Amino acid sequence: MNSPSSTVPSGGGHPDGNDARALATEDEDVSAIIERELKKVKIKLIAGVQAVSVEQTPEGLMACRLSNGQDIRAEKILVSIGRTLNTDGLRLEDAGLTTGKRGEIPVNDRMETGVPGIYAIGDVTGTLMLAHVASHQGLVAAENALGGDARMDYASVPAGSSRDRRSAAWAFGSIRHGRRGCR
Repeated sequence: MNSPSSTVPSGGGHPDGNDARALATEDEDVSAIIERELKKVKIKLIAGVQAVSVEQTPEGLMACRLSNGQDIRAEKILVSIGRTLNTDGLRLEDAGLTTGKRGEIPVNDRMETGVPGIYAIGDVTGTLMLAHVASHQGLVAAENALGGDARMDYASVPAGSSRDRRSAAWAFGSIRHGRRGCR
């Protein structure tokens, strides 16, 4: 398969709309490194805008209008729509559970919901949507369901956000843990 000579990625930004930099969901330092590396290989980054329309030109290119009024043409458009929670239809209210504004099931650090004795793990909690996080949440929930006192700590979760094998991110970034005063 041949790679296109030009591509416009659309979407994949931060869930709260804070897309003013590359890798908006990652630590500012990691994002700055990726931005620098993109510039080195002559990739132009336009962050903090949205694609408002896309149409194909008679020449076969994709014409993309950005929210800042800028027009970009490229061979391909890469659409990254992200992930959303899907708790509809689970009849959570039958168990007395409520959901948050994104449809997540709120839990405490013991993975317990607002209903004593009912635990939730994984993507439905709205935390880091990673398989190894869900696995550890399951261990915490199981221990607590059996009378233990385990706590979930997200301070050092490995999360791959890499351009190549020399760069990666740990979930101990200013975005995820700034509220804890950690740096």
